[in-house]
Amino acid sequence: MIRSATDLLAILCPMVTVARGIPQVVRLFRAEPDGVSVLTWQLWMVLGEPWIAYGILQHVPAEVVTNCCTTVLALLTLVLVTRSTGTTARTLAISGVSSVAVVVFILVSVRARDLGIISTVAVVGSITMYIPQAIRTFRSGSLAGVSPWTWAMALGTAMGWGVYGALIHQLPVWLPSVITVPTAAVIVAKLRAVRVGSAAEVPAAHEVEALV
Repeated sequence: MIRSATDLLAILCPMVTVARGIPQVVRLFRAEPDGVSVLTWQLWMVLGEPWIAYGILQHVPAEVVTNCCTTVLALLTLVLVTRSTGTTARTLAISGVSSVAVVVFILVSVRARDLGIISTVAVVGSITMYIPQAIRTFRSGSLAGVSPWTWAMALGTAMGWGVYGALIHQLPVWLPSVITVPTAAVIVAKLRAVRVGSAAEVPAAHEVEALV
């Protein structure tokens, strides 16, 4: 039973966080991966591990469920992004080595009973995760492969996790939102600007054709 805003966010945040990756996967089946940052999705996949560990050790089930699902979606996204360039094997190898390193790091931290290290890695990783996509959004000549829906939902979930973390008094849960909210907002704004610009170019092109 949902009795409070905390209960509601505990349900909505994981659901939307998982769902945010689906539009990106669908888009990559239909279009070229232009503008999609491989590094962002690598971080998305690898950083699921410390968040899963954090969720288990700190009894935050929403984090466990969310990151198990998003890790799978991030892996699928990486395969779709790199298949056209023939770099899938290399990208997955790098991601695999990184994942093993993170698992070893988690096990060492648990053995040393220093859970603060796990939360620090998870927070720092989450803070930086969207930045490569934000940079690529402004540098790429085409953003045809980037899903606006994915980043609109990423913005919503960043705000949701911020509120949820504050309500349950978990600093590692809400702190990333300080950076991820404005970063996601920048990406969404850029995608919208590109979409509006493209829509404006179509009538202009028709007017030129009429003059010719």
